[in-house]
Amino acid sequence: MFSVGFISPISPECLPNDNLLSHLLQIGVPELERLVDLRKRGWESDSLNDHFRRQRNTADTADDGMNAMWYRKMNRVFSELNHAAHFVPCSGSLKFLDLGCSPGGFSLYVLSNNNDATGIGISLSPVQGGHHFLLDEYLMRRYELILADIIQYNLGPAQAEIGTAEMRPLPSEIGGRDLVILDGHYLRTYLPASSESPNEWDRHRLLISQLIIALRSIKLGGSLVMKLSHPERIQTAQLLFLLDVLSKDLRTFKPRTIHANRGTFYAIAQGVGLGTQSAKQAEYLCDLEGLWYEISFGGENGRGRFLTKNDMDFVVSEEILTSEYAGRLIELGMDAWIVQGDALYRWLARKGLVY
Repeated sequence: MFSVGFISPISPECLPNDNLLSHLLQIGVPELERLVDLRKRGWESDSLNDHFRRQRNTADTADDGMNAMWYRKMNRVFSELNHAAHFVPCSGSLKFLDLGCSPGGFSLYVLSNNNDATGIGISLSPVQGGHHFLLDEYLMRRYELILADIIQYNLGPAQAEIGTAEMRPLPSEIGGRDLVILDGHYLRTYLPASSESPNEWDRHRLLISQLIIALRSIKLGGSLVMKLSHPERIQTAQLLFLLDVLSKDLRTFKPRTIHANRGTFYAIAQGVGLGTQSAKQAEYLCDLEGLWYEISFGGENGRGRFLTKNDMDFVVSEEILTSEYAGRLIELGMDAWIVQGDALYRWLARKGLVY
């Protein structure tokens, strides 16, 4: 999630913060060492940067045909995820919530593979730069689409005063979900409902907003699927730790269907609310709501700010991550590192940059 969109010169993502990565490399993770070397070789060549720039341009200017292609591809991606973790039952009641649902490939998979499933999807309206929703008409009988800007939901602490008219309450019907899917990502085509220009830290607000909505809407023992990027980054590692201690089972999977050479992957948490620290779930949620308020209305001008290195220390500190959680983090990061490394190697080999 942190890799999506452009990076500002004042964004903390541009500042060196390689303590966790350095620790992982120091203790010896050959798969990560190989990936770091391949990334370095790629970024030393303009061709990799040009490749990703072309991908971004294609995504930003997608026509109906391209949207239809992504609809089918995302359906295949969710098939990969379910085959890896088996969280979509073939029958029986299944209420799910799909955040960032358009063009609808993930919802298509769930509804097509369980005739008893019913879903709600929330997606940015095309008027604001969102993708068109393409779910087949016959499946819409079991589905409700809500066109809304996720970062304009009021997700702050109950006692906080939100002084902006654009904020809206969460829809009450999204509660009690057996499955929550978090795949929303910041769109470079995004147009806020207000006349103001979007803030570069809105992508961080989107990340935290989705997690808050998930914890508010998921039922005890439900499943949560969340797209993340770069498990070796501090904030991603903290989010993995959070999902790990709140759920009965956490595994990760990097799809092979698309974006294999990029840093994105999916965390699949099952049995949410049944983990070793589930007694602290309400406390974690309260802290996330406070963080949402700070990155939405804090900062120098009261217009929000970027996430910083220590913002999620209430989940786990970097010291604990390196001293006590490194082994588990390596286990969770391995699939993403191997798959991206293999894909990058093949791509660089075709360009003659590795042999």
